[in-house]
Amino acid sequence: MQVRGGFLRSFIKVAGVLVLFAGIIATRIYLFDIYKVPSYSMEPTIIPGDYILVSKIRFGPRVINVGKLIFRHELEYKWHRRSRKPQKNEIIVFNRPEYERISDNLNATIGPVLVKRISGMPGESVRIERAGMDRSYSNVFPFDTSLHWAVDHYGPLYVPRKGDTLELSGVNRLHYGSIITLDCVMAGDKGIQGGILKQNVTIHCFRFNYYFVTGDNFYMSADSRHWGFVPETHIIGKATRVLFSIDRVATWNKRFRWDRFMKRLE
Repeated sequence: MQVRGGFLRSFIKVAGVLVLFAGIIATRIYLFDIYKVPSYSMEPTIIPGDYILVSKIRFGPRVINVGKLIFRHELEYKWHRRSRKPQKNEIIVFNRPEYERISDNLNATIGPVLVKRISGMPGESVRIERAGMDRSYSNVFPFDTSLHWAVDHYGPLYVPRKGDTLELSGVNRLHYGSIITLDCVMAGDKGIQGGILKQNVTIHCFRFNYYFVTGDNFYMSADSRHWGFVPETHIIGKATRVLFSIDRVATWNKRFRWDRFMKRLE
């Protein structure tokens, strides 16, 4: 009886640990996750060393297809139905779309995790006009130098919305070609070949919503002005709070930034 009792207690402990780990994993997949911020692009709202809480249930969790990962060694995501759509001025965490790496494989378009603020919604036209700086007409998205756009003198640029139909004239193909190619990849469309939009495609209906994002540190942020729109499929969740913040360069007794503990992000 002692042997059986010892086995039962061990089994209960192991089962308890497994249930705990399963709960943690499920929570991080479906409810929320924590991300460390290393860059200055969202200052002063979010600063390097902040650990932010990201709600996944707000927009619907994005889940890895475990079957394909195990048996085919392919990384594929599934998006669950969301409770609501992202709103303008909300801070979101997302995978940067790798437009320069577009191929027939969606996984190649999922880049590093970034945090930015939504400044352009699907169906809106983005226009940026700021004064007081020495303007540099850099080669910004959509990489048409004839526009003479800069990061602070930008637009108007239309943000594609699901259901929008676009005729692929020369200018539209230049400005939206990479976006349309990604849209086709995500929808499993045959309008592309080898990651390139076919020339015989003359019209396109967008299957997904897109967002224009910028950093609060306006002149020090690499965002939609530099690489393009964020598709809804690449959004991880909404940044809601700074859980805590650590200053790595401060002395040991001043490293924890108490004033940022559980700070709400707006």
